[in-house]
Amino acid sequence: CASGIETYFNTSVTYIGQWGNSTLLNAKEWKKVDFDTFTTSAGAWGGYQTRTCTGMLNSAHWQFFTKRTGSVYNPQEMIVAARVKYQSTTWTFGGTDSTVAEDFLVFATADFYSIADDPSVDTPKPPPLFPKFPHDVLYPLYTDGD
Repeated sequence: CASGIETYFNTSVTYIGQWGNSTLLNAKEWKKVDFDTFTTSAGAWGGYQTRTCTGMLNSAHWQFFTKRTGSVYNPQEMIVAARVKYQSTTWTFGGTDSTVAEDFLVFATADFYSIADDPSVDTPKPPPLFPKFPHDVLYPLYTDGD
């Protein structure tokens, strides 16, 4: 437990491109990645009786949020936000020999979430077919009493 594994999840990536071909010199085409914080200390040793390490960081989950933009007939997916969430677990050593190395699962995932647009917000009501007249425009009707 003393060595920890946080170095596997340390990354120099702090920004990601909104598009598949984002221009390196255009800062408007890049989004900052929101990282969850995790403790930099190694997991806690449970003792020789339980042979466990608790609080071991074992996974990083990358989440990308996209939105369709551009033409209605050929929309493009644009990344509007990104974040990384970490997860920890307890590792239990199976053997009795403390000098034998054991393998534990460490992984990373990437999920893409599409943010839906509400088309009713952008659709105006159709104009009326006939103009509105006051309700008494044809009243009263008078005729000459000849």
